[in-house]
Amino acid sequence: MKETRKNPFFLIVLCMLLMLLSQTVVSFAVVFLNGGALFQEGMTMEQADALMLDIMLAHQTEILLISGFVTLVGLWLMAKARKRTFGEFTGIARPTRMPIVVLALAAGVALSFWASIAVNSLPWPEAMVESYVESSSTLTTDKPVIDFLAVVLMAPLVEELLFRGVIYDALCLVVPAGFAVVFQAMLFGSTHNTLLWMLYSGLIGCVLGYVRKRSDSLWPCIVMHSAFNGSSYLFTWFAERYSEDTATVTFVFLASAFVLLLSLYGISFRTAPKE
Repeated sequence: MKETRKNPFFLIVLCMLLMLLSQTVVSFAVVFLNGGALFQEGMTMEQADALMLDIMLAHQTEILLISGFVTLVGLWLMAKARKRTFGEFTGIARPTRMPIVVLALAAGVALSFWASIAVNSLPWPEAMVESYVESSSTLTTDKPVIDFLAVVLMAPLVEELLFRGVIYDALCLVVPAGFAVVFQAMLFGSTHNTLLWMLYSGLIGCVLGYVRKRSDSLWPCIVMHSAFNGSSYLFTWFAERYSEDTATVTFVFLASAFVLLLSLYGISFRTAPKE
């Protein structure tokens, strides 16, 4: 803890670099293994870049799953270097209560529907929407098991350990917890690759940060994040059937907002902010 207190910002930068390098190295490895033979000697730089991007997008969830595992190993090594257990270093060792987990689950599902309807209903610039749709579509491939493991399990676990775990704890050493909630959410949003996705993720990061602040545990955040990501597939099913039904969409939007607020109030009511 002494080293972390001396270098909280160094630790934050190290965590961000760990995530970036893990994704970069794994991306190039996946490109080499799945498309190395496609690169020809006479190709221009533009053609090679386009081919590399196509391969990465086609294997996006595989990259997400493998790079997540690499990031976990990196966090474990960082914990060992500081002579702390993985659970202590990341904060995952802090327990919680089942009612908080259930409320977090409900909040995650409600937030997914509320935010998705809001994103699809607001008059965003067309270019922003197209970029967001293209990026998010890469998380659904012809390998549903890998998609589920990467999007619903690995990504929430790794991102919560990093942002609501190590980074949030480091920020709390130098700024009040409320500011730490906002700062970690901004960092979380910045890791996504389109402007609309950054704004969308930043808002979600604030909600997850609030749950982390109130519960003093990562488990409600992990459950909420996992429920949010998993519900995105359910929302796709909903949108395909009811997107033209204005009354149904409005009802679901208002109902999800009510459930979200009620769940967050329940979490607030059943917890006390850490001194």
